[in-house]
Amino acid sequence: MRRHIRTYVFATPLALLAACGSGGGRPAAPAASPNVAITATNAEAVAGAAYETAYMPARLARIVLDFVEVEPPTPPTAGNPAIVTQALAGPDGGSAVMTWNDVDRDGLYTSGDTFTIAFDAYSAHGLTLAGTAALDGTYIDGNPLTSLTWICEASLGLLGVTYDSGTGPRNAAGTFAVRRERRAITEILSLVAIGEATVGLRTLGSGSGSGRNEYTLDFQQGFYGDGRYVDPVAGGAFAYATVRTMTGLQFLPDPGFGEFLVSGANGTSVTIVPVDLFSIDLLIDDNGDGEVDATIATDWATLWQ
Repeated sequence: MRRHIRTYVFATPLALLAACGSGGGRPAAPAASPNVAITATNAEAVAGAAYETAYMPARLARIVLDFVEVEPPTPPTAGNPAIVTQALAGPDGGSAVMTWNDVDRDGLYTSGDTFTIAFDAYSAHGLTLAGTAALDGTYIDGNPLTSLTWICEASLGLLGVTYDSGTGPRNAAGTFAVRRERRAITEILSLVAIGEATVGLRTLGSGSGSGRNEYTLDFQQGFYGDGRYVDPVAGGAFAYATVRTMTGLQFLPDPGFGEFLVSGANGTSVTIVPVDLFSIDLLIDDNGDGEVDATIATDWATLWQ
């Protein structure tokens, strides 16, 4: 019963984001339809690419939005008091420089303020980042530093960010309508691609959405996503959707429960089904009849290669 409730909570932010930063309507769904068949031969590579493409924007957004919970720096005594910068050490190494435009000059993070973060080997939440990200068009309800509940909505720009999860640096670029909301026992993060975006070598379709949420009572996290992408390595387009919310522990990057479906041409598919927090099964339908034709037992570490 609890997981059904969580699936409903996860779905809500994507609906709310439909009108955020997109002229009052959700961006058009990506045009490319799945045009490459999924087989036992390519299923593992396709599953890994799809999972990274769907999940990585939410992981990056989580790190960027952590900066609205950093204590505001003291404005300089000379120069423009609305523009303030501060250097911050990464939780697990490296550093970042945040430039904050306090538009109303009230010394607080409020609606209309903008943020630019320049990463230098900045390491947090299992990723190491370089490059620049920006938040603008911000709407903030409540105080992220003092309020028990608050909301931050913004346009998140990944301006040539590189990320490394342990398998080498990869590129991420694009613009996303993002929403982070803290409730009494839940922190919700959801985002939608505004226009096409880049995740690694893949092109994420406009309107593709994902999210990552955290629960304070049991230290669990959940991921969900739906969208399409084009992968030049696999030679075409695929779609992905969350069948059951991917649920795991907050301090681990990958889930231990759920179902994540990747669709190819002619009804073919591969479904990622976690066995535990480290192992997964890939269920392959290679003829489009809706039945499992083959199963590959593997693990998250292999999938992320």
